[in-house]
Amino acid sequence: GRVTDDKDVRLISAVLKGYFSEKILDDSFRFAGLDAYYPPAEGSLEQTRDYLRTLPMDEDPRIFGLHPNSLVTAQQNLAK
Repeated sequence: GRVTDDKDVRLISAVLKGYFSEKILDDSFRFAGLDAYYPPAEGSLEQTRDYLRTLPMDEDPRIFGLHPNSLVTAQQNLAK
């Protein structure tokens, strides 16, 4: 979507604070506390691509700030 009003700005700012902070530089940092999601080490473009290939094909909803059950709901809606 688009940022269209002050509420969108507040929401995006709150979400991004969890991703853009000095904590991200710590090797033990994990996005949303999930072991599969961490910032890749500094390296070449190919090393970054290799890292991206290790990410889960089916994203954990928690990485987007959603409840884990939202995946079940989405799958049920797709099956209809």
